[in-house]
Amino acid sequence: MYTPVDLWRSRQTIEAALNHPVQTGKVLLYGSSFFTHWGYDRAKEQLSNASGGKLQVLNHGFGGAIIDELLYHYPRLAAAYAPSAVVIRSSYNDIYTGLTVEETLSKLMQLVHWFRTDFPNMPIFLLPVFDASIMTPERHATFRELNQKMAAFAAETENVEILDLNPFFYEKEEDMGDLGKLRDVFVDGLHLTDAAYEEMSFYFSQRLMNALQKT
Repeated sequence: MYTPVDLWRSRQTIEAALNHPVQTGKVLLYGSSFFTHWGYDRAKEQLSNASGGKLQVLNHGFGGAIIDELLYHYPRLAAAYAPSAVVIRSSYNDIYTGLTVEETLSKLMQLVHWFRTDFPNMPIFLLPVFDASIMTPERHATFRELNQKMAAFAAETENVEILDLNPFFYEKEEDMGDLGKLRDVFVDGLHLTDAAYEEMSFYFSQRLMNALQKT
């Protein structure tokens, strides 16, 4: 059963982001706690350094975000900043609130539609739900199904692409999908250690810049 949430429950994080001067033309990171734990300033600094200054980002993630919250705060946290590209991290928390795969995907499609309507030529990147040691086998199977349907949606939608970070979490490609072989990069089974975020900045920036060059 779906559990409604207070759409202003992350007020402190949201207001902190809004207190910064509005900057347009940046790559917007929009989503849940994977971005929040990276930090507003740290993500900006690390991704700029990792890309030799080529990647300028705004981190408007807020912890525990579900897609309903991303939709609700879209005018103030996303549209107002007229980004050059957006990377969306979502869906993990939606499943945990009780939404089905189909319901979650439908809400994500709505968010993508808003971005495509307001910014028709802007690249939109979707982060599939990456593997984490906290996942149960049942949840892991659900997220695999969601990721497959997300990829199918991206494949048939103009200016929408998948940015898959899952290989980062494994030493070997052949280990992917085996939760018992995840790298030791988590601080709590889901979020990354400080060292892992620094390493992720190079991995993330390279994959994103390569994807942007193709758009």
